[in-house]
Amino acid sequence: MNNRSLKTSVPGIGKTLSTRELASLRASWGVTGEKDGEGNDSGSQDAEVNSGREDSRNFTPSIRALRMRRLVFPATTVSNPLDRLFAVVSVKGKQFKVSPGDVINAEKLKGAKVGDVLSLPPMVVGSRDKTLLGRPTVQGASVSLTVQEHVQDLKVIVFKKKRRKRYQKKNGFRRQVTRLRVDSIDANMDAH
Repeated sequence: MNNRSLKTSVPGIGKTLSTRELASLRASWGVTGEKDGEGNDSGSQDAEVNSGREDSRNFTPSIRALRMRRLVFPATTVSNPLDRLFAVVSVKGKQFKVSPGDVINAEKLKGAKVGDVLSLPPMVVGSRDKTLLGRPTVQGASVSLTVQEHVQDLKVIVFKKKRRKRYQKKNGFRRQVTRLRVDSIDANMDAH
């Protein structure tokens, strides 16, 4: 039996999870397993039940890896994905195409606290049948976003080299990001 555990920051849990608890949590979210290097389905719950023991390949080793794969905050389910609204919002000068339930990494918002709800005017709102373009924003529409956390992005390696000059320099950089979850898109598509 593998007794590995990890500290998690999943909202509402805040305790140390064993690998079995983490696997059941992922299964309740409807997360499918990933392929390991041999092409086997390493994260499926059926493989764990059939084997009768926990294998080191049957769990994601860190909560950071879960965050990068967007498994900590799963997307909400929509009854018909074709009826799903989308919007384009601008956060700190960068544009994101979002739908309800999406999680985006924006530049760090200094005044925002975890749990704050932001309301942004969208530049474009659309569905399968109709798209509204704003000049510059769509009037009467808003996108509701919740601040999930402030984290650092993955490391970017900056490597400089000048050949035949004995010069090379290696730096790493991790930018500060704010993780935002899209709660809802409020737009009256029939009024336009």
